[in-house]
Amino acid sequence: MAFSIFNLILIISAINSFSQNANPATPHAVSLDPWLKPFYHGVASGDPMPDKVIIWTRVTPDSGSVGAITVNWRMASDTNFAQIVNSGTVSTDASIDYTVNVDVTGLQPKMVYYYEFSALGRNSLIGRTKTTPVGDVDSLRFAIVSCANYEAGFFNAYSAIKKGNDVDAVIMLGDYIYEYETGGYGLNTTADRTWKPDSEIISLSDYRTRYSHYHLDKDLRQLHQQYPWIIVWDDHETANDSWEAGAQNHNPATEGDWFTRKDAGIEAHQEWLPIRSFPNDTHRIYRTIPYGNLLDLIMLDTRLEGRDAKVTGTTLFGYPVVDVTDPALTDTSRKIISDKQFQWLVDKLDTSAAQWKMLGNQVMVGPLKYKPLPFPPTTYIVNADQWDGFPAQRQRLFDNILTKNIDNVVVVTGDIHTSWANDLPFVPGVPYDSTTGAGSAGVEFVGTSVTSPGLPIPLTSTLVKSNNPNIHYVEFNKKGYVIMDVTKLRTQGDYYYIATIDSVNNSSSFETSWYVKNGERFLRNGGTKSVGSTTLTGIPFAPEMPRFPLGIKESLKPLVVLGTYPNPFVDYSVVQFYNEKNSDVTINVVDVTGKVVSTDFFENVTPGLHIHGIDLKNTSEGSYFLSIQTKDYTVTRKLVKGK
Repeated sequence: MAFSIFNLILIISAINSFSQNANPATPHAVSLDPWLKPFYHGVASGDPMPDKVIIWTRVTPDSGSVGAITVNWRMASDTNFAQIVNSGTVSTDASIDYTVNVDVTGLQPKMVYYYEFSALGRNSLIGRTKTTPVGDVDSLRFAIVSCANYEAGFFNAYSAIKKGNDVDAVIMLGDYIYEYETGGYGLNTTADRTWKPDSEIISLSDYRTRYSHYHLDKDLRQLHQQYPWIIVWDDHETANDSWEAGAQNHNPATEGDWFTRKDAGIEAHQEWLPIRSFPNDTHRIYRTIPYGNLLDLIMLDTRLEGRDAKVTGTTLFGYPVVDVTDPALTDTSRKIISDKQFQWLVDKLDTSAAQWKMLGNQVMVGPLKYKPLPFPPTTYIVNADQWDGFPAQRQRLFDNILTKNIDNVVVVTGDIHTSWANDLPFVPGVPYDSTTGAGSAGVEFVGTSVTSPGLPIPLTSTLVKSNNPNIHYVEFNKKGYVIMDVTKLRTQGDYYYIATIDSVNNSSSFETSWYVKNGERFLRNGGTKSVGSTTLTGIPFAPEMPRFPLGIKESLKPLVVLGTYPNPFVDYSVVQFYNEKNSDVTINVVDVTGKVVSTDFFENVTPGLHIHGIDLKNTSEGSYFLSIQTKDYTVTRKLVKGK
């Protein structure tokens, strides 16, 4: 049917009547997005290998009394799922908080794949992931993140990384969530973001709820959707400054048994994140991710597995420090990782055939000391929670590296909410020389936080460097991420900072770079940022919206679509609908890949019969889905563009 003057009049009238009430809501508010039902928390992938990868989602049932839910999954090499490479069916239920973790096998190395889930008559978002390469590899590129305190500000760093579309994976080095009560740590009143529950999280239900809250953040959800993540926990996934048998932020008298709480934090972490589990050791997260002959990524657990409590010392300027002569520091029995993990680590380093060995590590390895001037003539370690508090085991590790002549060891670290670039001066009998790098056994890149506040240490960059010549770069305040660019010639860390965490703003800027050359053990100033070359360059993002099945269930009341005309349409279509009660109304049109091609929001639409004209002249011929959504209901109709 041709498009008539009558239709055009309807469109003009509808646009004029609705435009006065348009009021787009912020897309970064944490809320249930009805488009994603029942997969409100999105999708994620992680722990990529050459032939497999973990894919994750969470199904939210309509009723709390639901039993097992059947979930179908598919993986394909295209967004239209014309070339499916694997598929299957799993079941989820309340015992695992309706989460889904699938280890998809039978994949090809160095390939980009798309995946989706379906359950309860709906499809999830489509996710994008990438397997690791085998054989000869020229270059790799990773984004390093840690310490994402939701209440401290917006996750703009996540949005900036996603926008770049140039990394093989995101490496999360811990503090994915925080355990505090509302306002308990780092509350940013300007950002006005508070988490749920508002009390400190202690029980399994508490931890699950906090993870749920985080996954509803749009920036976090979209970064998970587009890249595989490789994750380890730090302390705040359980409690501040935790170790194997306790934590600074745990009081057994009021908060119960520590091991019960720790188990709850670990269980929620394993449920809610795409991480490969060890069936015979459910608490284990140390593992290796191989990237061909170029890199072995060795992820550690320096927090909960075999770790002793940190040494307590004295206070300096109100901050806890430890005298370097404290006998506890020379106790060779003290450990930051268990003997079992230590042996696993040295075996991995000994047998690795990769050119680079990168240790994904929670707490800073490099020394950080301070000597007050002029008196007393005492040297302190600034943070006993770091490897500084376990010097004997640290030296044993580097003795093994040097004795076995293991080269190209690079450490990447999170935890301390600040940025550092360090040489690691642990060569026995060789004084460290900052001008030549002599005496350095390796290098370390420490990334700042996504949002968490900087350390409350009354030190300046100049004072830090004068006391620690092995520290080439330190930045105390800025938030952001590190891009690690690995080639056969060098490994380089580029430090990027975002403009603000007080409001939504995904702009980021490069500040500095440091690199280590193949065969050397010390850092050099990079000068300029790296320009990565990965197979993700030019590969399309996964669509922002799910694919809607033709048989999607519709609400009959109180929202009814009476008709769409013309349909098929040429450039414009008009929808007529009845709204039974006063409500805001969102009208979206999406294509078959889930991309939104038209969206309108109308505030406080009164009850009654309404019409709305939709301008679709800039779209191509084909099928689309029109969705009309109120606060409580959604109705979907198929539209076809064609003459």
